[in-house]
Amino acid sequence: MQQKRLFFGIPMGSDLGLAFQDTMKKLKANADKKNIEVQWVPEENLHITLRFLGETPVDRISDLVGLVEPILSDTAGFSLKVQGLGAFPDDNHARVLWAGVQNKLALRHLQSAMDEAVLEWGGEEDAREFHPHLTVGRIRKTRSVRDLFSPFVRKKFGALSAKEVWLFESVQRRDFAPEYRPVHKFLLKPIEVEDEI
Repeated sequence: MQQKRLFFGIPMGSDLGLAFQDTMKKLKANADKKNIEVQWVPEENLHITLRFLGETPVDRISDLVGLVEPILSDTAGFSLKVQGLGAFPDDNHARVLWAGVQNKLALRHLQSAMDEAVLEWGGEEDAREFHPHLTVGRIRKTRSVRDLFSPFVRKKFGALSAKEVWLFESVQRRDFAPEYRPVHKFLLKPIEVEDEI
């Protein structure tokens, strides 16, 4: 049975401009200077993961799309502030470098709705706490990176607009870097004037 490794996410698009690109250049130069091997995520691959599905039978994808489509078409878009850099699992044993994303109520509601839809579809429960972020790099050997991004811990990058949710396929390339291909794109309702939450 053919399967695809899938997840739902919000694509970054081209919202984050020069402040983000400039910081990434400095971060890459800093990593090179400190001999930290980082596999950087190409800008077109940046996204906020809403719900990971894992290996999914191809013949079940249309059922999932049909279940999720009415939920998302009735959900209003929103904007999210992007600020600061950090690492998973922590600064001293870093494997992943990330840019922080505002965990506002609209995003939490969207993530919760996606979670419920996946469970209704028959997907497995995800016990991990939702921590919205943009993965910007993966470190080949676990190490301390506090001094790598300390100048950017509170850096404000601007805002991104959540106008769409994509069902992505994650494909491993020959160089072992993941490539994210859109399987289906869901449009949200136009962004409304928002209160700061």
